[in-house]
Amino acid sequence: MATQAEVAVHLDLTDRQLRNLQKQPGAPVPKRKGDYDLDAWRVYYINYLRAVKSVQEETVDGKEANRDIQLQKAKIRLTEAQAYAQELKNLKDDQMVVDTAFCSFALSRLANDIAAILDGVPLAMQRRFTDMSEVQLDFLKIQIAKAMNTAVKTSEKIPEMLDEYLSSAD
Repeated sequence: MATQAEVAVHLDLTDRQLRNLQKQPGAPVPKRKGDYDLDAWRVYYINYLRAVKSVQEETVDGKEANRDIQLQKAKIRLTEAQAYAQELKNLKDDQMVVDTAFCSFALSRLANDIAAILDGVPLAMQRRFTDMSEVQLDFLKIQIAKAMNTAVKTSEKIPEMLDEYLSSAD
């Protein structure tokens, strides 16, 4: 039989650590005050350490399993994104879809072409209809200038229009 201090020294623990162990379920109980069974404490402490180790291993295994699940989910998301990108590329190769940058470029160019055509209309009207009065010709020039300005402004607003369309589509 041994005292609490002797059991603590034997198990390489402090008195406080031994007192905390005594509160655990299954800890050996002294027969009398200060009468500890050294062998019973040794067996209990070994079993306690094994239990702590198995809990730690289960925790590590659980973290690894969780990490594997997260990795698998990331791989699935990547595969789906790659499949979507390939489908989009195939549609683009088949000329079923085009980039929005191309659409913006084409519409801007169209607006500028319209403005250039409108620029020549007053002069063509004056040559074709020589009996047009100066007031009529000035009115025509003003209206065509407004249309040209609108066409040019539209070509400049295409990126804004795209943003507005995308935000309203959501």
